[in-house]
Amino acid sequence: MIFRMLRFFADSSRKSFPLTIESHFQMLKTSSYSPGTLPSIIKAFYHLYTDSKTYHTTINWNSHPIIRSSINNMIPHLPNIENKYINSLIVSLGFMGIGPHPIWKQLEPLFLGGSYKEVEDFYVPYVITSFSVCKCQNPVLWQILNQKLIDNYLKTQTVSSTTAVLTYKSLMLARQGSPAVLNQLKTVIINNMHEIRYSSISGLLNAMSYNKQLDQDLAKPLIAKVMQDIDLIDASELSKILGNLSLLVYDRKVCELIESKLMKKVNDLSFKDLVACFSLYCQKRSLLLEFPKNLFAHYMNKRLVLKSKVENKDVIAVYDVKMLGSAIDMDIVMPDKFFLEIFEEIKKSKMNIGDSKTLQANYASVEKYKSFHKFKS
Repeated sequence: MIFRMLRFFADSSRKSFPLTIESHFQMLKTSSYSPGTLPSIIKAFYHLYTDSKTYHTTINWNSHPIIRSSINNMIPHLPNIENKYINSLIVSLGFMGIGPHPIWKQLEPLFLGGSYKEVEDFYVPYVITSFSVCKCQNPVLWQILNQKLIDNYLKTQTVSSTTAVLTYKSLMLARQGSPAVLNQLKTVIINNMHEIRYSSISGLLNAMSYNKQLDQDLAKPLIAKVMQDIDLIDASELSKILGNLSLLVYDRKVCELIESKLMKKVNDLSFKDLVACFSLYCQKRSLLLEFPKNLFAHYMNKRLVLKSKVENKDVIAVYDVKMLGSAIDMDIVMPDKFFLEIFEEIKKSKMNIGDSKTLQANYASVEKYKSFHKFKS
């Protein structure tokens, strides 16, 4: 559906760029930045995102140096470009998952200053997603978007299950949306449950856990679909579903069945997904249960295999810190030799803790354990 967005992208400009991600990056890197060049640069952002999906290329847009530099270079010129390009940039940045950044402080007043009037009905859900991603809290902006949903989008468009999921999830994560809008979107999701993807189920549950509010009307049919198709769901999506259910303190019998199914597929679980699921269980102090202990045992036994499958070696230390820190906080016992070997790897790594409070807390737990634990000689 995203390939239908922004009709002005579907012009001859596509022929100006070779169909390679590298060429788009090169264009952003070598371009001069001015009101006249920004439309082409904004189009390059869109093509970068869509080509990354076409070629199944994973890119961390938030940390990519060329993307960050390009965004910074755009900021001074944004007030001098047409509204349609402002809207296009808002949508593209949202798809890329560009979170809080100074550019949003420029885009928000430009959107409120008039570009919102030119957002076509079809694109309203994508604009909502973008302002949810950047964690916008401006009540005036959300009131405008909510009203555009009621007055325009929900009246003029046939709402697909995919768009309903995207919009509902984005509104929930932003803690926005009127009850009438949320209920209408929820009805579309429930009535089209046969079309809902497993990734959408984990995303919707994540939105509920983020709000610390279990919507039983929606959760029941979602979980019913999971239970019906459980043997078809891959380990990655099953771990995400399960992690969010643990945060929502969902029915233990349901969780136990999913846990048992996941342990049978645990060798298919990536290092990243293993860490995420284990960390979510630890947030709810769920280590009285056997499942998180089994996950940690798998981590200890298969760590070398898990490491070998990670493309970006710089994140391995981050994964280790999250696993060790969470395990230490929950009093999981581990061999001294195992801890010390990983601790040395962490110290030698180029790990960047950054601003993540959770990672900072995990690292503090690891350091404290190293300092005060009585290791056997």
